[in-house]
Order: sequence, then structure tokens, then C-alpha cells
Amino acid sequence: MSLLAEHAGVFGETAAGVALGALRRAVDEGELGPDDRVVLVVTGDGLKTPGPVEARLEPVGIDADAGAVLERLGVLT
Repeated sequence: MSLLAEHAGVFGETAAGVALGALRRAVDEGELGPDDRVVLVVTGDGLKTPGPVEARLEPVGIDADAGAVLERLGVLT
């Protein structure tokens, strides 16, 4: 989960982390090579299960308000 979040900007749930781990293992064991094309489908949001990565990633607190979110994203000033 944290690897995806840190390097791809995708905060997926634990299932995505497991899928990425299996993919990395397949590469390590030579089942996949540099010419193989792979798609890792991430459908669940990491906000469902933030526990496994909360010590590694610092969350940003934002009020439950659309304007506050847009302001934090830099859309509104």
C-alpha cells in the first residue's frame, strides 16, 4: 500500500498491496521479464483500511467541507 502511494500516487486498499506484492514476487522469480506488460487493477481506496500505512504516511486533516478540500488542493485561494 505504501509503495503504491509513495511511488505511483495511488492509495489503494490492502488488496492492491497484496496484488503488488505478488507481482514483485513473480518478477523476482523470473516469471515476468522486462518485455512483459502487466496491469495492476486497484479498485479499492486505502481510506477503507489506513492502519497498515498510517505510521509511514502523514495524513492531512481537512474539514468535511467541499470548499476546504478545494482550498487545500489549491483550486481556491
